[in-house]
Amino acid sequence: MSFLVPCADCGGSHEPAPNDAFDDLVRTACTALDESFVPLYRDLGLDQPGGRWNSVDQRGELHWTTHDGRSATSAFQFIGTWAPASETFKWGWDHPYATPATRAAADMTRQEGAHIGSEVMTCNLIGASEPDTWHLTKIAAWLSGLPATYRAKVNDKAWWYIAFDHPRWNEETT
Repeated sequence: MSFLVPCADCGGSHEPAPNDAFDDLVRTACTALDESFVPLYRDLGLDQPGGRWNSVDQRGELHWTTHDGRSATSAFQFIGTWAPASETFKWGWDHPYATPATRAAADMTRQEGAHIGSEVMTCNLIGASEPDTWHLTKIAAWLSGLPATYRAKVNDKAWWYIAFDHPRWNEETT
């Protein structure tokens, strides 16, 4: 992992101090999420082209329509945004997109970061590669008890990273 956090002293960025608790949290969260999301991806058809989703941000809901026409709803949390050009990640707890209904997981992650002394989890904007952004998203999902993560391209400059719960299938499509 290779994160960069802002430095108040020099105004630049630096690697965060080593943190065994953070490293343990990454391993635990990634192991748990890697096991739980595969069946959800398969059920929602996320491994197939042609599906779509939309969000109701004020309620923290995702509405899924699979490639074969089934539909479901699941709760979601907005974890943050990653900008590939700058390789920066902005946490959902300090993001203008996040609503009170969608930022609880990011808030919880920040609180846990303060508890374990993790700069990566408490700085609002950090340097992070794409794989490291997935690590952060899985931490937030795991801390909040959500079994899956997802990302969506917002535009040519940014990706949104979210965590979501088990879907509730609409009766007429199951």
